[in-house]
Amino acid sequence: MLRFVVAALALLLPIQAASQEVEFTFKSMADNYATLDEGFGPEPHTVIVEAGGDLAVDRPPCTYGTVSSEPFDYEMFKYNHTGETTLYVHAEAEGDIMLVVARGRFDLDWYCDNDALGRTHPVVEVPLGSGSDSRWLHVWVGTNDGSTVPATLYVSEVDPRSGSGSTPSSDGTPPPAPSPAPPPASAPATASSGDIRVGATPTYGNVDLTEGFRPDPYTESLTAGGSVEVNHGGCTYGNVASSPDLDLDYTTSGGSTLYFYAEAENDVTLLVNLPDGSWVCDDDGLGDRNPVVAIPNAPTGHYDIWVGTYGDAMASATLSISEINPGGGGGGSSSGQISIRADPTYGDVRM
Repeated sequence: MLRFVVAALALLLPIQAASQEVEFTFKSMADNYATLDEGFGPEPHTVIVEAGGDLAVDRPPCTYGTVSSEPFDYEMFKYNHTGETTLYVHAEAEGDIMLVVARGRFDLDWYCDNDALGRTHPVVEVPLGSGSDSRWLHVWVGTNDGSTVPATLYVSEVDPRSGSGSTPSSDGTPPPAPSPAPPPASAPATASSGDIRVGATPTYGNVDLTEGFRPDPYTESLTAGGSVEVNHGGCTYGNVASSPDLDLDYTTSGGSTLYFYAEAENDVTLLVNLPDGSWVCDDDGLGDRNPVVAIPNAPTGHYDIWVGTYGDAMASATLSISEINPGGGGGGSSSGQISIRADPTYGDVRM
């Protein structure tokens, strides 16, 4: 089971960029990280990320590629396991990407790879000991040309190279590429996840939105809740209906962040099945017991959306879909001033 937890200890580690020393700030126990328990599901664990950045990797033996220099702009995992084991971290994208993995909390061991999975896709095989320090993984997805591209990061207990047994580049040198394994299949049109029916006819219909859509946000009034206890993809809270409340078909260049949020008088939750079949959820990240889910570099595709409640209670709620941060952190120009040149929220009319 995957749980998102919050905790309190910080690490600072300098990394040398091209011509300046950058203080790279590690995530701490005051930041969100993902907790994976041995035997976790679904397998593999999937995260949508943006690969690349402006920071040249220089952590021997990892001395190639660029990653983001922004503080905390990477993925952090705590993997609870017994005894010695191995975890596989790999990534896929349209561009030429690479991986950097730091194992540990204090005494860090560094691993990296370029294209051991084939097709310019990296995989890092991380050996884990029985000590508590080996449970922590810090993962950056980089590029080899200084660009930034949308990517999908996978964490797995299964070797994605289908048991080829080749060892990726712990010495910083990419190994010979084995025959590539096929990428994880997307959810079928009407896949059943327990009592949750992915792809079933949505209760409140389907909406087609294209990047830059108006009005923004798109809103739908609905009744939240249901009889199904959520337990999918690390989302383990709230009750929803079996069928999705709303389906979204989104067309985009891949450069926008997409926000799903819900508002109600009651305590409501949000559950979204992404185009790649992975799950994201939230309880009250928007405040006032209202949830919000943000998808950076949201891909084109089909999204199934549920709004839930706690227990058997049903609640009237408003579901919103937006490219503007509802918390005021981006997308719009919210400076407290009226702008007469901004695009009107609900369009314009000529008479």
